[in-house]
Amino acid sequence: MQVSLITKLCRPTAPTEHPPPVSSDHKCTSCGYDIRGLRPTGTCPECALPIAKSLAGDYLCNTGSSYRTIISRGLAFITCGTAAVVGVLCLKVVGALIRPSPLAPAYDPCLCAAIAVVLAGLWQLASPDPGYNGAHNPIAARAVLRGAVLVMGLCIVALLMTDAVTIVYSSPFVGPARIGLWIALLVGSVPLSLATAFVLRWIADRIPRPAWGRWVLICTWLLPLLTVLVLFAVVNATNGRTPPTMPRQPSTDRAAFAGLCVLVCAAAWASCWLVLSGMRRDIRRMNKSTASPSPPPPPPCKSTQSPQH
Repeated sequence: MQVSLITKLCRPTAPTEHPPPVSSDHKCTSCGYDIRGLRPTGTCPECALPIAKSLAGDYLCNTGSSYRTIISRGLAFITCGTAAVVGVLCLKVVGALIRPSPLAPAYDPCLCAAIAVVLAGLWQLASPDPGYNGAHNPIAARAVLRGAVLVMGLCIVALLMTDAVTIVYSSPFVGPARIGLWIALLVGSVPLSLATAFVLRWIADRIPRPAWGRWVLICTWLLPLLTVLVLFAVVNATNGRTPPTMPRQPSTDRAAFAGLCVLVCAAAWASCWLVLSGMRRDIRRMNKSTASPSPPPPPPCKSTQSPQH
């Protein structure tokens, strides 16, 4: 029976000899404990991870299960949140064809909630790996990512507060405030997308499947451009305005153009969703491979030859 590459990397073979102790500074890939002076045949005194796994490379299958669980949970939040964002945008374009739409007041709160789920996943994706020994540790990208998540989270809370204020009483300052908050979200998405691209590429390169790194690079650079196009088309369709360079068209044509843009962006988001879901599936497979015990070695063969006298 063939064994997958992930299973092979997650179950390193035990050395047959007694190698010398680790002579250089090297962290345990699970807890970050310095294993210098310990033998590769032993285990980490802090987390009981085999020293051989810490010396086997910087693949995610050699790290602790807690860090892999955090990354898997973050990818799950991102995939669910992006699906909700695309769904709300599609409903908003469909609602633009119906005037007045009974669901119009619920579009913005639902969109903010979906974006908040994505931000929660990105926050977990930026969690530091305590046992990373490589030279390409994206510390700055993780800091920028978490800072952008905080700023965009505050903008979403402010948008929800403006919705509550609009329900209670009307104010002339609510409209300009909402426009400013949406502009802040668009501006904050630029460093968020750049930091996400670096962090996701760093994680994808640590999965023993070279295709993930290339797909992540394509998706993380293409999706922000398509998303800006879709938001512009949706605002154009729902507000009944056209760009200065385009002649004024009926609202049905504007909504049809916005629907086409949403379909193109939805296809791109679906590709990204498939890539992130595949990465999460590989990480979960790593957890299952490390959780299941390794098969015991076969017993030594007994000699069938009779002893010579």
